Amino acid sequence: MAKLERTYIVPLRKRTQLAPCYKRAKKCVNVLREFIQKHMKCKDVRIGNYLNQHIWKDGIQNFPHHVEVTAVKDTKKVDGKDVEFVFVELLNLPKKALKNQEKAKVEAVKAEKKKKKPKADAEPTEEVKEDEASEDKPKKKVVKKVVKKTEE
Repeated sequence: MAKLERTYIVPLRKRTQLAPCYKRAKKCVNVLREFIQKHMKCKDVRIGNYLNQHIWKDGIQNFPHHVEVTAVKDTKKVDGKDVEFVFVELLNLPKKALKNQEKAKVEAVKAEKKKKKPKADAEPTEEVKEDEASEDKPKKKVVKKVVKKTEE
């Protein structure tokens, strides 16, 4: 299935004000989750880190009255079954977040390339070291095996 991406402006004030003051930000997250479930027709909704921080930035009693979000519906294989989920994130992410996402993509590609390359077997070499002993005791020879790793 192709990814389905939509942009929403989610109204939060009307339903969240019904909750007591000390539970409003939590209720705000639940209202957002219900809105996305209804409009994207999927029960598994995952809220992004920056969206969660935006909701909670002013504390539990003060919440944003509406939020602009991007919802992406995707599938993932779990135990051989395709599972649908919706990932929700702020529409206008901070520049720092965009840079972090690009870095994560680059690191993932590098990790995949490293997995594909077979590693050369390292051959053990022997080094001989002499213990420094006092003049009364004879010197002992200690043999240590050192494995040199080749860097790729």
